[in-house]
Amino acid sequence: MKKDVHNFTLNYFIKHQKTLVRKYKGKELLMDFSGVVAAFDTLKEAMAVGDRTIGYGKYSVMKCLPGKEAYTATIGPLFSVK
Repeated sequence: MKKDVHNFTLNYFIKHQKTLVRKYKGKELLMDFSGVVAAFDTLKEAMAVGDRTIGYGKYSVMKCLPGKEAYTATIGPLFSVK
């Protein structure tokens, strides 16, 4: 069975979030199965390096922020009022 890099990196981030925020707060973290590979100022930089050095689909990029909001999304219905 193939490992899921996105599930691994999410769990890694949650487990180490406090330490990562102290070191990388506000940065885009390029992550793979080894943990944090590098930190960047922009998502574009992180993805370019990830594609070039790790390979498309073999890494994750997460914004390093405190709290559950860093890894939680709320999705609601779309509607319009006339």
